[in-house]
Amino acid sequence: MIVDTTVFIDLLRGEPNAQHFFLQPSQDLMISRVSVMELVDGLKQKRDILLLHRQLRQLQVEIAELNVDISTRAGAIHEMYHHAHGIGIADALIAATAMERNDELVSHNAKHFMSIEGLRVVVPYR
Repeated sequence: MIVDTTVFIDLLRGEPNAQHFFLQPSQDLMISRVSVMELVDGLKQKRDILLLHRQLRQLQVEIAELNVDISTRAGAIHEMYHHAHGIGIADALIAATAMERNDELVSHNAKHFMSIEGLRVVVPYR
């Protein structure tokens, strides 16, 4: 499962449902490099970056790096869905990461991502 930035933001804010989601056993969770970059953008201090990476390691969340296949698919997603559905560059890259890895995307932006044909979106909690 590729976990979208929104779910990690909930976790960092101490949302109990997010904490429960991340502590469920037997889930192979990954985060796109793009989501890591979005999270770093929202941090106030450089030392918080170390805390973020420590938390990812403790939760055994692997970072899914970008590659040519992801970039190519993201370009196609962005061209197809940007004007009609408002899919931005970061979301196109995150969606393409899930699709290229044949994984589900766990997100609270389900309505936003649902327009992308072939992407499996899961809302982790309400």
